[in-house]
Amino acid sequence: MRSLETLMTLATRKAGMSISDLVEALDLPRASLHRLLRLLESEGFLANQSGYYSLGQKSFSLARLIDSYQGEAEFPACARPVIEQLARKAQETVILGTLSESRQEIVYADVMVADSPLRYAVPAGDRRPLYSSASGKAVLAFLSQDEIDHYVEETDFEPITRFTTTKEQLLPALEKARQTALVTDFGGHYVGAMAIASPAFDHEGRVKCAVVVAGPTDRLQDRLEITQQLVREAGEKISRVLGYEGTYPAPQP
Repeated sequence: MRSLETLMTLATRKAGMSISDLVEALDLPRASLHRLLRLLESEGFLANQSGYYSLGQKSFSLARLIDSYQGEAEFPACARPVIEQLARKAQETVILGTLSESRQEIVYADVMVADSPLRYAVPAGDRRPLYSSASGKAVLAFLSQDEIDHYVEETDFEPITRFTTTKEQLLPALEKARQTALVTDFGGHYVGAMAIASPAFDHEGRVKCAVVVAGPTDRLQDRLEITQQLVREAGEKISRVLGYEGTYPAPQP
């Protein structure tokens, strides 16, 4: 980890840094840092010119490999390792939802259906109204206020179940989502099923998608807090994969 932190620090300083600068930036003992720098330099990850350290050729080779990998692992494939890990931990169906072209629906870009005989099962490509789904509300909450207002004005809030979010309930739900980066929906689309969603953001801080755990209400309620924590962590991890570096969740534009 110290090696990676050293490389990341030097990547922000093209002119290089002295060992004194690095000691202060990394908060490491000078002797330990000196040994680490010599090792990284001997392996070609650092260059030393007149006492100033900068990235070496191997670091640039590594950067090119990472760029190549990122180009091949386009969305939603780049998020797959995160949702696979979430599915293993939550033991429920995990969904990755994105905003439709019309910006009125959420589209399930990727789905990992749980192995349990009693489970929430939907196909990839399925669609839901934003107001009736946890993923839809998680994305809607982080659109601009003008777009949210337009959505509320233009949408017919048809009750899909008796628990579907109403027009009056939507704005408070979105405000809560902005504060917690979580949306928990009880039976909004299917009675007896619930979903927990968190947003994910791209490198510019724009909401890109939402990650969701969905399953039977009785089973998920028994471990609600831990599942909410897992989903929120997954939302942040996907944001980092997408290049977002700010505080999570990102501010509403």
